Amino acid sequence: MAPDIELAVLKATGTPGPLGDVNQQIYDAIDHAANDAGAQVISMSLGITNESGFVVNSDGTSKWEQKADWVARNGTIFVKSAGNEGDRGYYSITSPGTAKNVIAVGATNHWYHEETNVTVKDTAGGENIDDVTIYSSGGDTGDNGNEHGRDKPEVVAPGGSVSNNCSIYGDGVVSARGKTDNQSSYLSDVNGDCSYKNSDLYRLAGTSMAAPHVSGTAALIIDNYNFAKSDRNAAMVKAMIVGSGINIGDNDRIANHTENHVDDDIGYGKVDLYQAIGYNGSTRKNWYFGDSLNSSGAVVNYTFTVPGDQTYHYIKATVVWNDPPTTATDPNWGALKNDIDIELRNPSGTLIESSNSYQQNIEQINYYNPSGITSGDWKLQVKARSHWDSTQEFGGFINLYTDKPSVNVRAFSNKSNVSAGDKIQITATVNNTGGEVASGIIVSLNLTSPLGSSIGDNFTIDSGYEKTLLGNIPPLGSRTVSWNLTVKNAITETTFSINATYSNTGSATNGTVTLNGNSISGWDYRKQKTINGTTAGAQTNYQMKLTLYNSTGTDTPGNVYLGGNAMSDFGDIRFTKSDGVTLLDYWIESYTPGVSAVVWVKIDSIPASPSTANIYLYYGNPSATSVSNGDATFLLFDDFLGTSLDTTKWNKVTRFGYSGNSISVSGSNITITADINDGYGISAKNSPSSTGYQAFETRGYYVLVQPKSGYTHGYMFAPITLLQDNIHHVYDSPTGGGYYAEWFRDGLTNLNKLVSGSGTSLTSSSVTMTAGSLYNQTLILDNTYVRWLINGTDASPAASDTSYRTGLYAGIQPYAGASVKVDVAFIRNYNSPEPTWG
Repeated sequence: MAPDIELAVLKATGTPGPLGDVNQQIYDAIDHAANDAGAQVISMSLGITNESGFVVNSDGTSKWEQKADWVARNGTIFVKSAGNEGDRGYYSITSPGTAKNVIAVGATNHWYHEETNVTVKDTAGGENIDDVTIYSSGGDTGDNGNEHGRDKPEVVAPGGSVSNNCSIYGDGVVSARGKTDNQSSYLSDVNGDCSYKNSDLYRLAGTSMAAPHVSGTAALIIDNYNFAKSDRNAAMVKAMIVGSGINIGDNDRIANHTENHVDDDIGYGKVDLYQAIGYNGSTRKNWYFGDSLNSSGAVVNYTFTVPGDQTYHYIKATVVWNDPPTTATDPNWGALKNDIDIELRNPSGTLIESSNSYQQNIEQINYYNPSGITSGDWKLQVKARSHWDSTQEFGGFINLYTDKPSVNVRAFSNKSNVSAGDKIQITATVNNTGGEVASGIIVSLNLTSPLGSSIGDNFTIDSGYEKTLLGNIPPLGSRTVSWNLTVKNAITETTFSINATYSNTGSATNGTVTLNGNSISGWDYRKQKTINGTTAGAQTNYQMKLTLYNSTGTDTPGNVYLGGNAMSDFGDIRFTKSDGVTLLDYWIESYTPGVSAVVWVKIDSIPASPSTANIYLYYGNPSATSVSNGDATFLLFDDFLGTSLDTTKWNKVTRFGYSGNSISVSGSNITITADINDGYGISAKNSPSSTGYQAFETRGYYVLVQPKSGYTHGYMFAPITLLQDNIHHVYDSPTGGGYYAEWFRDGLTNLNKLVSGSGTSLTSSSVTMTAGSLYNQTLILDNTYVRWLINGTDASPAASDTSYRTGLYAGIQPYAGASVKVDVAFIRNYNSPEPTWG
């Protein structure tokens, strides 16, 4: 684990002899490891025994506890398994884990997702991952002072679950498989069916398996910070281990309680290397420190700065010291000889929280502010109290973080449209966006619809498990899991929910994947899109615009992400009615290969508000070719292909018929040039709607115009017009009157409007245009106003204009020497307010 750490392996109980000799050998081994080997970490997974078995509930004054306290005070981090005496209930920590300076380690459940489902069926010790196991010893200790014994264990770690198969260690922690002294055979305790990967590895369960997790964490901290062996450094390492514990149970401070309350099953939480080693990121900050107190009443202030970069809600401050060994218990302080308290003060110096234990040599403050912690310089005051023996080194660790874990699941499948026999892969990425590690993440694959069905009814799981253990996810971290399934039978629409649970408190958002059986054949994916009805009433054959992105992202109204599964030219997109099979007409207005596309879809029926309509978008068919069709989508459509004007759609209109008028069609554009003394253009032949509620849209070029003598305009954007008939030019006086035109002249600030022969010069809204570039313009007509938009922005300042008649024909008509160029023109249905994407 730690590349620069050296190991000294000591066998303490191999020599036959009386029981007392075994305990003495343990004592001597501790002394040898600390003094002769110079160990900075001792990991001990055994206990002191007597005629009745393991010694439990000790008061901290035995020679073995004194020895452990002594080596810790001299710079050795002492890690001891809490014991497997959980059947005795509380007060069952085995000696010398009861020593005050020792880190006693309890055990939590553990499973292996790569071999079997995460399940509770075979487990006798707790139902959930991170539950304290049934065998793990609990506190308090036997020195019964004001707090009725010291809180133990300090932390917990994975110890494995005792199960009812594979001997008893089916869900144990992987360990080296021990052999007899002569190496001729495996030990009897590891001679069952729990081999792991190869015959030299075995799965075992116990606090003996939990303790090495903590020892390894201590070694990595020492290695990371290059800590030398000293009392202060040992205290800092212990503070980092204890102060980073994950709250997987009831180990929060009691509200308004002045004492430090620690759960007697899990201590200060589950050990976590990521947090213990002092991770700093955008959601979490950490500080470690050490100092000494020389006498009663002495105070050391440690200042740390809460930045104002974002809102932080939590401060956890921990101070640890290796207390002098003791030979007698005090009626008030138990085994404790030096009493230290801590206080947390805000930038104004106000006392916010304190920790004032009488018996613990660990003090911890957990401060939470739902409104956010004030930025600035905070102080942690470390105080020597009146109960004092001698100079004391201490170590501290402060965590500042934004919030509890926040877990979300993003799930997708490699295809959404399936038939019997298809193979699919469902993948889920689990993200933690909070400020604390999410512990013991379990991801489950669940079938949520149709109701009453199970996964096995219509699917075979070829790889992956219905429940998968992902372990811990750090702040801003993620894990990914996949399932491969085969569809056994034809299915209706089927929805999977991919849920993530974890042991500590926080929020979770689950993911969903929908598979479709009633779908068009050959397409791997589809998405349902919802259209919100309008208060203007029900709409028929209504054209709506949608932007598609061939990348990953979160869909928003009018924007859909296809996850890279569409063809580069978007030729495989299709739209259907809510039945999933009846195709709808659509037209691709534009696309950037492999990136995005703008699409118009003709929705057959949209109910009035507040009702909604649903359609489906299909994609993911590499064999498909585009069926984009503007003529089928719009009331009138022309993209000016070919070499001549389509006279089935347009009439040519002129005022005088001068020879300088011309129309040419080439390169998917129409160019209309008016004689210097004339007006000229085209008007649509199609009959207008009875109400006139329509929108006429063109995509044209902003072009330079040679001004006629006496005129000042220098640029013109293709003028779009509305006429009472489709024969006369805008300057003529058609029978019955009534026409409307808008265009730019004299640059972009002068908008010209002509209504029924009366010209008006208006100041336009701010519009930025570049000569030679394409722009979309839209003339919207309903019963209360006319709006002119450039690329979706209102260019006309008029909010309403009723000075025209309904049933006008749309056209494009330059004048006085102007030459305009248009790429596409179409007429669509319009109503106000328009329906919207849901």
